[in-house]
Order: sequence, then C-alpha cells, then structure tokens
Amino acid sequence: MLRAKLAELEAGVRRLDGIAVETAPDAMDESAFANGRDFEVERLVQMASMLVSTRAALDRIADGSYGACLDCGQTISPKRLAVLPWAGYCRPCQENLDLLRDTGTSPLRLPEI
Repeated sequence: MLRAKLAELEAGVRRLDGIAVETAPDAMDESAFANGRDFEVERLVQMASMLVSTRAALDRIADGSYGACLDCGQTISPKRLAVLPWAGYCRPCQENLDLLRDTGTSPLRLPEI
C-alpha cells in the first residue's frame, strides 16, 4: 500500500501545471487566478509532506522500526497504521505535535524523518 501511495504522490508532484502564473486585465479574474494558484501551491505542499512521510515509512520498514512511535517508542496502533500506513507517531504523540503546531510553540525535540 505504501509503494502504491508513493507512486501516486510522485506522479502528482510532477504535475505542476495548475500553478501557472496568469494575468488578466480584470481585477476579479486576477483574483480568481491568484486564488487558484494559492490552492494548487497548498495542495503541492501537502503532497510533498505526504511524500516525505511515505518514504520515511518505507525506510522504517527497511530498518525494522516501522510501527514504533518516533517520539515515545511505543507501538503505533495497528488500526492507526491501517488507516495511515505512513504514520510515524502514535495518536497521543501526534495530538501533542498538532497542538504544538497549532499554538505556534516549538516542541522540545523533533526526530529526523
């Protein structure tokens, strides 16, 4: 499943045609073009992040550490891995990371992915 997701993401990242810079004499059209570009850029950032996570999961499979939380070392729930096979963190640790990101606080340590 991870290899299929990796192929899908790599193909998607290569398609950058939605980020073309277009200009229009009409301010409304210009605004619509800018909004479309912003959406495509955000989508590309999300895809690139998931690509990194997927590659990291494949690396963890290769080195035998797949399924262990990168923060606390506890086993990641098989249900979580079934839904998010690229997950690197158990649910509680992921929630802590999300909370820290939402509040703009830097965590004390983040493992290299």
